[in-house]
Amino acid sequence: MRLTIDIPDPQQAISRACPVPIAIKGVTWKEACLGEHAKESGVYVIHHGEAIKYVGKTGSPGMSFGMRLRREFQQTASGPKIYRQQSDCRRTLASNKSEANGPPA
Repeated sequence: MRLTIDIPDPQQAISRACPVPIAIKGVTWKEACLGEHAKESGVYVIHHGEAIKYVGKTGSPGMSFGMRLRREFQQTASGPKIYRQQSDCRRTLASNKSEANGPPA
């Protein structure tokens, strides 16, 4: 038996990336943010900046990227630990943007 695995280079993998919002309690998270990839399944990578935070796989027939990521990025659908990790990344990103723009005038 022979197994062949094609691993894309990092630039190719990131070229299909899209921003995924975090939805706090009371805010609806919509899989439309994933565009044409919402109904697909397979391996996904959550990255923040250039650091890979998580690699996951949607394996069952009923689990699409949209369903899986809603469970990670919507506060009411994810566990407290997962939501806290995602919101910590978002705060870091906002802080980095603020630092890049300099202090307020």
